[in-house]
Formats: sequence, C-alpha cells, structure tokens
Amino acid sequence: MAELQNRAIPEEMQIALREWDRKATRLSRLYALLGALSVTCSLFVATFVGTDAALTGSIRVVAFVGTASLAWIGTFNMGGKANALRSAWRLLNAACIRYKYEESYTFEELHTQYVAGESLLGVITIAEPSPKH
Repeated sequence: MAELQNRAIPEEMQIALREWDRKATRLSRLYALLGALSVTCSLFVATFVGTDAALTGSIRVVAFVGTASLAWIGTFNMGGKANALRSAWRLLNAACIRYKYEESYTFEELHTQYVAGESLLGVITIAEPSPKH
C-alpha cells in the first residue's frame, strides 16, 4: 500500500482557516445571543406591560434593547455573514485536506478554492429599508 504524501499547507492558507473559523464562531455566537436577547425582551415586554406603573421605565429600556438587537441582526445580515464565513472555511478546509494528501491536487487548485472562499465573504453591507409606494 502506498504511503500518503503529507504536503505542508501554505502558512497563508492556515492563517485564513484559523481566522475564518474564529470569525464564523464569534459571529454565530453573537447572532444567537442577539436573537435570544430579542426574544427574551419581547416576552418581558408582553408579560409586564400595563401591569405596574413602576415598571414603565424598565419596560421602555427592555423594549429598546430588544428592538436594537433585532435591528443589528437585520441591518448587518449577521446570519448571512456567519453562514458565508463558515462556507468559506469549509471550502478552503476541504481543499487543504485534498492538497495535503492528494498528490495530483495542485497549488493552483488550492489557490482557486482560497479565492472562491474569499469571494463568498464579500463585504459588510447595510440593509436599507425598502421604499414604500
């Protein structure tokens, strides 16, 4: 049985993999946290609004936090960005594995997958409200 060749992954690709993984994990966690915060705030407001005049100030703050959380999620398309980061990581990770163990897989093919991953990331876009007619 032929021994698998174990080529080294270029340092730039290793750095990209670590960064994309770290960013995808952090953005996914922030997305989940803001979503949970929004739901919790909504439940708090729905439960306690109109029950006690002393809670009016707190209810306003909680309503603001819940709405701000949703606004951050929607405005910056956090779910889409987290998915794009994870997809880019998966693409490059699979290419790195092939490059490492498959002798016929060239550096040019690896680089092509890196570029494809970078293009998935795109740029940060801010969602604008749709015009009302």
